[in-house]
Amino acid sequence: MNPKELLEGYKKAHTHPTMCLMSGTSIRRHTTEFVNFCKSYKPDTVLDYGCGKGYQYTQHNLHKLAGIKIPTLYDPAVKEFEQKPVGKFDSVVCTDVMEHIHQDECDKILKEIFDYADHSVFFTISCNPAKKYFADGTNYHVNCKPEEWWFATIKRLKPKHLKVWLIFSSWKGIIKYDKEETR
Repeated sequence: MNPKELLEGYKKAHTHPTMCLMSGTSIRRHTTEFVNFCKSYKPDTVLDYGCGKGYQYTQHNLHKLAGIKIPTLYDPAVKEFEQKPVGKFDSVVCTDVMEHIHQDECDKILKEIFDYADHSVFFTISCNPAKKYFADGTNYHVNCKPEEWWFATIKRLKPKHLKVWLIFSSWKGIIKYDKEETR
């Protein structure tokens, strides 16, 4: 599938009448890390890039646990949140998104995420195939790369001023990049 077909496939999945897919709640597995991220950096403004249906905030009040205002929500596959945000945000949250991005678009999307952030970015990335497949047999996680690939790619593209927390579902721990560790 090309990037446009992928987006259409994700839009269709988001509007499926009986399955609740990509609701935004995958971050709940990393609630402690997210809360610690927010308490460490105390962002006034946050963008959730690839928020899914936003249930992590509207139903589970994750923002309240983290001590932040409800983030600006953006997801190009969800009608309610498809409008691209304008401006900068103290922090950007991007959980369970990058593995859904076509490899040809990966650098562009990472740069866009970094461009939205004034101070810090919180990523969770799965390096394993998803349990779900598109009708043509394509796995939902179209960009399954090893942790080392993500580590190197983010390090290569990350602006020096940004602090980045990178969490992989496949292992315990956080990779923290701060300005001294880049390039």
